[in-house]
Amino acid sequence: MHPKLFVLGLVFAVGMSGSLTSCKSPVKELRGDRAFISYRPPPEGSHYVKVAVKDLIDVKGEVTTAGSEYLYKHAAPAQQDAVCMRPVRQRNVWIVGKTNLNELALGVTGINHYFGTPKNHLAGERRLMPGGSSSGSAVAVANGKADIAIGTDTAGSIRTPSACCGIFGLKTTKGLISLKGVHPISPKHLDTVGPMANNVPSLWKGWTCSNLAQPRRMRSRWRINPVAEAFGWDASTFQARTRLWMTRWIEPSRRRASRLCG
Repeated sequence: MHPKLFVLGLVFAVGMSGSLTSCKSPVKELRGDRAFISYRPPPEGSHYVKVAVKDLIDVKGEVTTAGSEYLYKHAAPAQQDAVCMRPVRQRNVWIVGKTNLNELALGVTGINHYFGTPKNHLAGERRLMPGGSSSGSAVAVANGKADIAIGTDTAGSIRTPSACCGIFGLKTTKGLISLKGVHPISPKHLDTVGPMANNVPSLWKGWTCSNLAQPRRMRSRWRINPVAEAFGWDASTFQARTRLWMTRWIEPSRRRASRLCG
């Protein structure tokens, strides 16, 4: 694509985001911040970890809409959970619902013409896009309706909305989490499943409550953790040092950025 056409398209999308967020969604749960396509809050007084699931991932008994009006109206409910949801079910969590996204996960703005565009809490009176395609997941976490969101990332779909909404997101190593039961975009090369959260400890919970606890064997000849091997660390030491580094450096930087945006 010609650079000038790309810039023109991006400017047009950003300019349209304000008007699109004002459209009335046909789904009751979306009338507000438009983060969810289906929403079930936990029982009052419960202490569950609230987990939101991008509506690109199968949840048993629910239609996987992929942000599409056609699939919302015509697709059959999923017969079983996606493989990446199985370990999530075994934890003390409450799945609060399926989150909104760019239609068919094709986009970086978070705009959805049918379901409405999730509202970026950093926007205030400004017109700021939430980023996509995991826009509803980022907004749900930023607004406190979810402690963790399970999203997908092909070319920035976790990282872009996380940056736009001032939260954390992680694109995991390709092949580390099973994609069975996840709507495909580029399953052979780029699709991944990963967590989104408001802080590093919650992001770590999202990491450990997904299939990352039982990773599939990588086909690549490269080892998953060459940094740990270079320093002579075992897996637990590497995880502890990574958590310390993220908490000491990344979290304060994120807080400063949020204050500046606010």
